[in-house]
Amino acid sequence: MKGKLLSSLIASAILLAVGTQSASANIGDDTRSDARWANPDFHYTPSLLSPSDEDWYYWDNETGSNKFIWAGLQSPAGLNYDITGFLITPSGQEYTLYSNESGPGGFDSFGTTVPAGGKIYFRIKADMFDYGQKYDFHFTRQ
Repeated sequence: MKGKLLSSLIASAILLAVGTQSASANIGDDTRSDARWANPDFHYTPSLLSPSDEDWYYWDNETGSNKFIWAGLQSPAGLNYDITGFLITPSGQEYTLYSNESGPGGFDSFGTTVPAGGKIYFRIKADMFDYGQKYDFHFTRQ
């Protein structure tokens, strides 16, 4: 009886540990098709989970008028992360927007106008990676 109880406790502990680890990961924002909606004027400070991990965000311009946006990414100290924008016009044209390159620990940014009915995606990836280091992504609109 003690052996079965101990086995059940160990199995439960393993399941809890695996479930907890999965829940803490940023699941669902690793591809453009699974991008997370980004709220203007809000800071996102997650971490990338591996050297090949990418985090994707998007914003739809449903305001009825053209909006200037500015996106910024603060890399973790000593690491180099990059942000790239992908602007989709209402007619379906796509433009790639590159940020300035500030190097390890730097602040990369770009600005553009998103037309009414347009959409912009933001991709964040690491050139230099260290597990658990948080980046700071935010964008504003005018």
